[in-house]
Amino acid sequence: MYWTAVALYMMLAALTSLGVIFGDGLWRLAAFGCLGIEVILVVKLWRMAMRPIRLEIGMAGIQVFFAKSNAWLPWELIDRVDVTRVDGNLAVVAWTRYATVYPPLAKAGVGAYYVPAFEAVAACPLGPLKAKRQDVVRALQYYGQNRY
Repeated sequence: MYWTAVALYMMLAALTSLGVIFGDGLWRLAAFGCLGIEVILVVKLWRMAMRPIRLEIGMAGIQVFFAKSNAWLPWELIDRVDVTRVDGNLAVVAWTRYATVYPPLAKAGVGAYYVPAFEAVAACPLGPLKAKRQDVVRALQYYGQNRY
């Protein structure tokens, strides 16, 4: 998914650079501004594609590796875990008494964050993962010790 977006933005940047080269006056200035935005988007998406989110579910708990941070939730601290929609996207959500320790989405950026509506932690979005929802659910059922 990220690589497709990178390729599309690179093609768009190539077309916009033609406007910078062959345009005149105000058109050249507008094309140059758009080209700058496109280059920034390409760089950010390239970084996301190079370091995707990784989810590990095992005997000890749930661990999520993000580009700039990690989240570790041992089973002893998790009361319940489920795959549910958070802000329209599927995510692994863990209910724990320590949920408020995690930052809310506005401050978290990329990483596990506190969801006040659920009073739980959204540990990992399922969208960027290579694994299917069914595989994640099976792993949670197998390792979750009756928490799923």
